[in-house]
Amino acid sequence: MAGDDDQDKTTCALCGKAMPRGDAVSLAVMRPDMTAMILADHPDMGPNALIWRAIAGCIWNTS
Repeated sequence: MAGDDDQDKTTCALCGKAMPRGDAVSLAVMRPDMTAMILADHPDMGPNALIWRAIAGCIWNTS
């Protein structure tokens, strides 16, 4: 069913694009220094915000 696909998606808190839930990672499980860096730039984002795993990987590789 068409609606089932929507249930398997969420929105990236950084880029705003829809993504599969399996590609999401919560800030709560990221390294504290990475989380602090993201929250410093996006103070309105909650500590449990979901971001795209690929974006988290890019941040990981530059920090």
